[in-house]
Amino acid sequence: MSEEIKVDAVVANRGIAGMRSAASVMPTKFAKEIKGENVLDAVHEYNEIKHDYESILTQFEKVFHEHLQAAGEAVEKYRVTDQHVANGIRMKS
Repeated sequence: MSEEIKVDAVVANRGIAGMRSAASVMPTKFAKEIKGENVLDAVHEYNEIKHDYESILTQFEKVFHEHLQAAGEAVEKYRVTDQHVANGIRMKS
């Protein structure tokens, strides 16, 4: 078993970009709120569920984008570190 960490930054960034574009087309609206003079409990509960769903989805979207940003930064940091190590090995040779 190799102890070497292998990360292809191009492939990783392509995956991150794919996830970013998939997240951008994700629907964030549930359905229209039922308005009017409806006083049915079911209508009231539906509207509450709709608001809760949209709030959770908005929070998920925010966290998801934060994680994508962190993943991109980690890939870049890995790439820079790998380059420094490679340069150090070349200098010793």
